[in-house]
Amino acid sequence: MRNFFLIVCLINVSIHGLSQRYIATLNIDSLKAVLLTAKDTTRINTLNLLARRILFNTGTLPDSTTIRYIEEALVLSRKTNYHKGIGNSLLNKGIEASSNHHYNKSLPFLREALPLLIESGDMYGMISTYGFTGQAFQSMGDNKTALSYFDTTRKLSLELNDSSTATWQLVHIMHSYHNLGNYNEAYKKGQEALTEVTKDDIILRSWILTNLANLFLAAGLPEIAIDYVDKIKKFYPGATSQTKLPWPLPMALRIGGDAFLQMNKLDSALAIEKLIHIPLNDQDARDNLFYGRLYVAQKQYEKALPYFTRGFNTSSTNQHKIQMSQNAIELGNTYLLLNVDEKALHYTLQALQIADSIHALHEIKSAAATLARIYEKKKNYSKAYYYDQLFKSTSNLLATDEYKRKLALVQIQNELDKQLHESSMLISENLIKKQEVKIKQKQIEKVSILKNILIASLGIFLILGLIVFRNITLKRRNEKQRLEHKLELQKIESEKRKVELQQEATGLEMQALRAQMNPHFIFNCLSSINRFILKNESESASDYLTKFSRLMRMVLHRSKEPVIILEDELEMLQLYLDLERLRFKNTFDYTISFRNDVDVSSIYIPPLLLQPFAENAIWHGLLHKEGERHLTIDLSEENNILLCTIVDNGIGREAAAVVKSKSAEKQKSMGLQITRERLALINRGLEQKTGLEIEDLFDKEGNATGTRVILRIRIRGTIEKFAV
Repeated sequence: MRNFFLIVCLINVSIHGLSQRYIATLNIDSLKAVLLTAKDTTRINTLNLLARRILFNTGTLPDSTTIRYIEEALVLSRKTNYHKGIGNSLLNKGIEASSNHHYNKSLPFLREALPLLIESGDMYGMISTYGFTGQAFQSMGDNKTALSYFDTTRKLSLELNDSSTATWQLVHIMHSYHNLGNYNEAYKKGQEALTEVTKDDIILRSWILTNLANLFLAAGLPEIAIDYVDKIKKFYPGATSQTKLPWPLPMALRIGGDAFLQMNKLDSALAIEKLIHIPLNDQDARDNLFYGRLYVAQKQYEKALPYFTRGFNTSSTNQHKIQMSQNAIELGNTYLLLNVDEKALHYTLQALQIADSIHALHEIKSAAATLARIYEKKKNYSKAYYYDQLFKSTSNLLATDEYKRKLALVQIQNELDKQLHESSMLISENLIKKQEVKIKQKQIEKVSILKNILIASLGIFLILGLIVFRNITLKRRNEKQRLEHKLELQKIESEKRKVELQQEATGLEMQALRAQMNPHFIFNCLSSINRFILKNESESASDYLTKFSRLMRMVLHRSKEPVIILEDELEMLQLYLDLERLRFKNTFDYTISFRNDVDVSSIYIPPLLLQPFAENAIWHGLLHKEGERHLTIDLSEENNILLCTIVDNGIGREAAAVVKSKSAEKQKSMGLQITRERLALINRGLEQKTGLEIEDLFDKEGNATGTRVILRIRIRGTIEKFAV
């Protein structure tokens, strides 16, 4: 599909005899009918076009009939010295070899085809040849050469105003930069491709997002990779229930599975495997890697070996060096786990040699780490030291942590820009609505003026004479009834519009309150990071910044929604509590528990509802207490009400008020105030209210032992969620 432009690469080329424009509009059956009587160059062009249509329309590997069409076109072209026909026949042979992953065999055909197509002025043939040549070099690991071919293909495509093909080349360029370890440049090309792709080109948009997911997976940011996979899944609603998944959804899901494995979420990875479920004989080398890693994660090392072995052999046959190196590394690691050290050494050395030949830094780093472990186990400490130094130097070149930070910050910046754009659009819409109200008011005033003019005119006509009195009276009565009916309709419409505007105002108020939560989070967290930096606690600052970026990403994603699932709310709450524990050097602990079966994935609540109460408990209760400090968050479901109890064993509200009065910092807790206002908005028009109770806790002697906050939240299910 990604090379769809090849189907029409002969459309605008004139030939002798039957019109090539006519032939190019025909389907496969019609082309076969033309072939029965076609002769000379017409037959050659029809054979080449028919072969290419079959290559890209059937979705299967080339059969003997397709190969026969290509061979006949080549023989006839050589016999008549028809250079354009020879070039397109050789191009088809190169495409046929590439479709079977025989990239080393496709290159000679493509190299021979290119000068012939240039000589004959076949621009579409030239674009196809440059593109497939770049893909062959990329698959064989020569990404620097591949980049030059992709750049040429993109330039020629833009000259022909073929924007779709030009965007496909950006994705290939992104892939090559990824293979070279230049993740930042790869990310830029991916973002550039997203700005170029049209909204209706779902396949290309999905492919770009798939490559971005793979990029973040390689950069060690699996959470962002899963975000991209979720975006792709939205393009194919209901597709996961189909027997055959549409391309490129299986590849995106497999990347999601690898991301879950990287996050040690084996159950989620196994769920992905059930969706794609590819038999061993139908798997390619990338599938072999995923299935093998699944078995390794389950500590079933013997079962993993056939997958890695098949992936290594397949990629060796196809000369796909990146995949050869990756499968060889996994074989080395698996044999090392099985204590078969000699085979582990054999495959890992092969992996390093292959990776070094194509300058694949990520694979060099992985192979060097495994070799250091093998030689350390063998007590060959000199070689273990050598490979450990290679691992460290390669890690420095890759600068993995720096890439993570830069990519994460770029991601956050993009989300912030998007949110600012949405906010400006919201303001523009409000201004337009206000203008519409003003216009309608002016229209009503005009109607009123017209009514007065008509009444005055009727009075003048009455003075003119008694003769026309009866006719004028009847006319006035009819006109009055018509105007009253019209005003009544306008009154009904005005009331309806007033109700709609009130509903919109409520929605805007809620969005404004949610928008205030982001600065509140950012201010507190940045203050903590600043404190770590001032105290020269660089490791704590780095750890805090990593968790903060993840929390910010979730807040930016979820705060735009009116309601989110309870699972996401609790994940953001846990991130916040972890940040506060880190900030205050683990001086308190917390637990989140469920008293009965609460399905966190099907319950919807407003976002960032629980966090302010946890923050209030920590800042005003726990931090002023000596000794053990504990925060308990308990959730249960009763009669379609989510009961959330937040208990701290702090100093209590009365003592907290005394401390606050003595403190220089007397700023009111904006988070708690905003949340109270949000609860008031949520309760508007509802019979079943969301309740809030705050209790002071005391022991038998009447001493304060903490505070209990009880939230009763009306549960919203999936249907209500989409109705918000």
